[in-house]
Amino acid sequence: MADNIQKNDIVAIETLKGELVASGNSLLNSNEILEADSGFAVNVSKVFMKPDTYPRFWK
Repeated sequence: MADNIQKNDIVAIETLKGELVASGNSLLNSNEILEADSGFAVNVSKVFMKPDTYPRFWK
């Protein structure tokens, strides 16, 4: 994770394998993201990964 993310920066969301999932604007800065236990960190604007690429195990 980058340590210099500022609010409203354009960020990418990737899998642990480095595959691009989505992009959007950061709602938090780097420190706030690291300190957060839950919640939204990105306002997603575009999803790149096709549905059902991975099995659904998150609910």
